[in-house]
Amino acid sequence: MGRKTKYSYYPPWSRSIKNRILQRLSFIAILSKNETWLILKTLIPYMLVLISILVSHLLFSTDDMLIFLSYIILIPIFVILKFDGRIPIGYAILLLIIAAVILTFGNEDLANQVAIYTYWLLVVGVICLTIEYIREGRRDERKPDT
Repeated sequence: MGRKTKYSYYPPWSRSIKNRILQRLSFIAILSKNETWLILKTLIPYMLVLISILVSHLLFSTDDMLIFLSYIILIPIFVILKFDGRIPIGYAILLLIIAAVILTFGNEDLANQVAIYTYWLLVVGVICLTIEYIREGRRDERKPDT
């Protein structure tokens, strides 16, 4: 028989995090296909931006035109699928903070590259938000006054 202990050496907050993670995993296992698709659909825009960042850094780190295309391709995807345009801006803010941290450690070349990715994400986010703003304006014009 195994030894039973009265006291756990793990802090209480880590036990609650473990329980929350296990609850979420068991919840996902119970979901139907439609509910799983709904959860994945909410994660897709975040994954697309992350994939774009990783591809531009790992594959296209020397070719500026391919980096440009890897970010610009996000605009039609976000506009057609009506994803939130603030997501690339959120990633840009996060990357700007990461660039500042990298710069404090003395790697100026990598910090400059991350800053370039930040600016492209800001461009993508602003263009997506502008298109969304124009769409809402047209939608409001079409509505009859009641």
